[in-house]
Amino acid sequence: MKEKIDFLKYDWHAYRAIIFDVDGTLYDLKKMHRLMVGELLRHYFWRPWLIKDLSAIYYFRRERERLAAAAGGEINRRSYAAVAKKLRWPVERVEKVISAWMFKKPLEQINRCRNANLAAALEKIAAARITIIYYSDYDPQDKVKALGLPAGYYFSSVDPEIDALKPSPKGLQFILRKLGLSAADCLLIGDRADRDGAAAEKAGIKYLIIN
Repeated sequence: MKEKIDFLKYDWHAYRAIIFDVDGTLYDLKKMHRLMVGELLRHYFWRPWLIKDLSAIYYFRRERERLAAAAGGEINRRSYAAVAKKLRWPVERVEKVISAWMFKKPLEQINRCRNANLAAALEKIAAARITIIYYSDYDPQDKVKALGLPAGYYFSSVDPEIDALKPSPKGLQFILRKLGLSAADCLLIGDRADRDGAAAEKAGIKYLIIN
């Protein structure tokens, strides 16, 4: 369910573990997109011969959305291979562009987009010794550190043991087994009902959709 909640007054003690989506939940994804568009325009204005890099970013994001609705694993390999085929590039070139603009550069801006209310709640959750779990379709660890949030357990949909994008429940089911938790022990906080909410429902985990 999508709710506006007072994070600092919420009864987190009802759960042994809180699972947090990262992109769009722990920071404002729309604001990040605006900031990164500005960075891209400034960068490629002076490098017009590299303008096709923008197509690589666009096709990569579109491919990830497509794979979220498709069955099968090998998420990373299929994502990069599809873009390389589309642009007739070596896979290594696609990986370099995506690494720079989707994983490294955003870290320089992410703290400006931080969800301050949820960050304060995370400190409260950590102080209460409730397990914090970060689970994202992309590797969440560098983003969590850049946001200055409490440490926790980190899981990604592209981890070899998971290799399935949300709304598949495979990642959540793996987390439960790995940490010895039951579905009733957990609450998931996310920003997309069609991805985070659907995955939680399939795994039998209660969830809140915010933003």
